[in-house]
Amino acid sequence: MDLTAEREAGFIAAGENATMPDESQKKECIACRKNTDEVPLFSLAYRGSTFWICPQHFPVLIHRPADLIGLLPGAEKLRPSEIED
Repeated sequence: MDLTAEREAGFIAAGENATMPDESQKKECIACRKNTDEVPLFSLAYRGSTFWICPQHFPVLIHRPADLIGLLPGAEKLRPSEIED
């Protein structure tokens, strides 16, 4: 599904600037845009694409995925992890 179809299906809110990664682009964190020359990056396979996230922002993906709206297509559909003490 392309971005237009995802927006029409309600996966991407109107006005979001989420973009699909281009394989020719340098690998960089979806949140801070730091690349592999600056920080280690985890690859994230999601919706048929590969995204990159640094260790500093990995907890955001787990605990506050709404903070990634506009940076990761479909982030508004992700639920935060519920940790039980």
